[in-house]
Amino acid sequence: MKNIWKIISKIALFLVIFGFFQPVACDMKGFDLAKYLMDLGEAKYTISAIGLYLCFFMAAFAIIMAIIFLATSKSSGGLSSPTANVVDLVSLILGLCGGIASFLILRSEIGKDSLQSGFYLILTGWAISLVFFIISKIKKE
Repeated sequence: MKNIWKIISKIALFLVIFGFFQPVACDMKGFDLAKYLMDLGEAKYTISAIGLYLCFFMAAFAIIMAIIFLATSKSSGGLSSPTANVVDLVSLILGLCGGIASFLILRSEIGKDSLQSGFYLILTGWAISLVFFIISKIKKE
């Protein structure tokens, strides 16, 4: 299949989404943690919460857009179209930046021992997605 690397990249994003429904830190799931951080009111916690939301929504957006591009592959070029490449790149960059900013703040505030399985699923999902996205750009099948 022509777009197998990009498809694997999108499948890895399901780990990100699944990770949000697991305990991420302090026995709170991703959305609970983001809401808690928003309620604290300090700027660094608000940035961390926005980063968490951004990380989740960019993963979901990338998956939805991949499905749309696959469904319209005959007319628009599918996952290989320039538009799909831009959407992939923007969602990866925004999602990674949001996640990195959020988790750097969390790690410095609560310590790395408080990070739980959801955090590692999110991190693994983004890492696998990024690796396969890069492979899809390097390897032209």
